[in-house]
Amino acid sequence: MFGLAGTSLGLAGCGGEVNGQVEATRVSDRNLLQVPVLYAGQKNGAITEYDLTLQSGRTAFFDNQFMPTIGINQSYLGPTLDMVNGADVRMNVTNTLEEDATLHWHGFHVPARYDGTPHQRIAPGETWTAQFQVRQKPS
Repeated sequence: MFGLAGTSLGLAGCGGEVNGQVEATRVSDRNLLQVPVLYAGQKNGAITEYDLTLQSGRTAFFDNQFMPTIGINQSYLGPTLDMVNGADVRMNVTNTLEEDATLHWHGFHVPARYDGTPHQRIAPGETWTAQFQVRQKPS
């Protein structure tokens, strides 16, 4: 019962209400969810290398309304990294932005020295490399 009430309240907030009836104000068949591409890296002997480029871009979130964005290997967001638990990986992160940057691996188990904290800045034009063994089950 609570779930249905919550849904009704949510829908009322998204449209217009006329005589107690909820009406949609805008309907679209366009998928606004930008699903990140899958990136498996390149095998280099026993190590899999991932080349990641921090870059600026412009992304349209709505029709003809472009906004400045930052992405990894694209103008917005970044790829989903395809890895195998126990594999040795090397992450080459190149900063093409006009300011210092860092890269934090949300939800990924990495040694603290590679976790992208503010003291691990990558200067513009520089490449930072981290190498470690993947210690995480698929998710």
